This record gives sequence, C-alpha cells and structure tokens, in this order.
Amino acid sequence: MRKNDRGVILLCEAADRLDKTVWCYTELRGLICGTAKGAQSGKNRFGGSLEPFNEVELVLYEKEGTGRPIIESASIVDPTLSLREDWVTALSLFSIAEVVIRLSPPQVAQEKIYRLLKAVISAARQRGDQDRLLLYFLIWFLRLEGYVPALEGCSRCGAPLTRGGEIFHSWQEGSFSCGGCARPGDFPLPPTFHLFLRTSRALSPSGFSEISIPGEERVKHFFWEMARRQAGRELGALEVCEKTRRYACKGGGIQP
Repeated sequence: MRKNDRGVILLCEAADRLDKTVWCYTELRGLICGTAKGAQSGKNRFGGSLEPFNEVELVLYEKEGTGRPIIESASIVDPTLSLREDWVTALSLFSIAEVVIRLSPPQVAQEKIYRLLKAVISAARQRGDQDRLLLYFLIWFLRLEGYVPALEGCSRCGAPLTRGGEIFHSWQEGSFSCGGCARPGDFPLPPTFHLFLRTSRALSPSGFSEISIPGEERVKHFFWEMARRQAGRELGALEVCEKTRRYACKGGGIQP
C-alpha cells in the first residue's frame, strides 16, 4: 500500500551496494526506518533529498506485516545543507537525531515531537548557543516521551518540592525527593529546578537561549545522563558533544 507522509530525515547510511537505510521522524507515523531502493546506485533518483535534517515529502510503500517501508520518492520541503557544513551545529543536530532514533518508539506518531524537531532545526540556522539548543530539545523530548518523572512532591515523604530546598533525583527509583530524604548516590539539582521546568514550557528555542539557568551545568548533566540511561548505552554524538563542551568550559576553546 502506498502512502504519502512528511518527515525530517535523521540518518541515512548504506544498507548494501545499491540501497540505503533511512531513519526519519514523520508527521503521521512517527519514527520509521525505511529502505531507499537504488539510492546507492549511479542512477540515484533521490539526489540530496535524503541528507540528514532535510524536511521532505515522502511516498512510502509498505507490504502488510513487513514493518519496514520502502521509500519510493522523497522531495525536499526545507533543505539544510548549510547546517551540515558547520561542524558545531551538525554535531548538535546529530546528537538530537541519535536521541530520537534510540528513544522514540517506532511508528508511534507524536505531533509535538515532529514540531519540536522542526523548531530546533529552524533555530539552529541562527548559529546561536548549540549547547542551549540541545538542552532545550532534551527537556522537551524526554518530557513528551514520558521519561521525566512528576515533580509535584517528594516521592519518599510527600513534602512539596517548591519550598526552596535542594531537589534530588534517584536514578534507581526514577523519582525526585527533598533534601531531607536524599540518599547517597542521588543526583542533586538546584532549588529552582521546578521553576525552571515550568518556565521553559512557555519559551521558544530563541527565548530559552537567553534566560539565566541557576546550576546550569548540573541541569545539563542531569538531562544528558537521563538520555544515556534511558538508551541503555552510550550515545556517541551526545558523548562527543559533552566532551567538547567540558573542554571549552575549562578554557581550552574550540578549534575547527
């Protein structure tokens, strides 16, 4: 059965001598992994349409029960060649793509995640703080996929977490607690963490890049670590991104 869809290309790599495997987050199907027949051949009809981060119109063919669609055609709606040419921007976007591929359930569409991907790709064109853009994405994505636990009260004593005391997160229990109930190994977060999360919901990527984030390094580490733990493995692009950030923070600078 042939179907039309629109999606953001996340990753495209050789499947064999003639074909390519394409990961794409689509508007109607969510995350799909499809095969682009002949995309490796000399008569490649796809051109540059399957390059990462392009938004494309797709024609898909899927046999019932196979689970992997054939990508018959892809036409570019929004090209992103300039983003791939800047290595800092590309690294941030490849980190985002890797997180989506590892953590999104296949073929479960979420319109908000599709809109989120388009928003961060659009914001990346401004060549702003790519660290902040990645953090913005992780906060929204992990919440939308249900990985961030409720922050209403301490999971151990029930006390509100809005009184200004330090907040802790247990990786083992997957919940937040107050300072009085914290245990060894719990991850400390700033007292303003709940306010920060609430504020970030109302901000665009550009607005988010301008706000002050108390304990920013701890907040970044928390969400990056959550993504890694949920994936159950190291995320290569995200790991490189974090090491680059730490090196720059220590005054090493970033060299092309």
